[in-house]
Amino acid sequence: MHPNTFEWPEDEEDFNTITSGIQLKHGRLSVELLAYLRAHCLLFFEGDDICNVRVTVPTDVDYEIIVIKAYRAMLDKFKELNP
Repeated sequence: MHPNTFEWPEDEEDFNTITSGIQLKHGRLSVELLAYLRAHCLLFFEGDDICNVRVTVPTDVDYEIIVIKAYRAMLDKFKELNP
């Protein structure tokens, strides 16, 4: 998954058995989702100091921009699928 896009898995039954749920609340960022995206987006980060990136707390402004863009793309896709 590229950070700017999100695609729903084809086999939803398998998807439900290997994942844990998170709760999204209006006006509040999910700490669990941010941690997941920080870990996932490391695949796409081309910054100079990848060793200082942490999944639990923001450490690099450029990296956090990537993470927040991925978060936004995911929310936009959810909204599109569930108007």
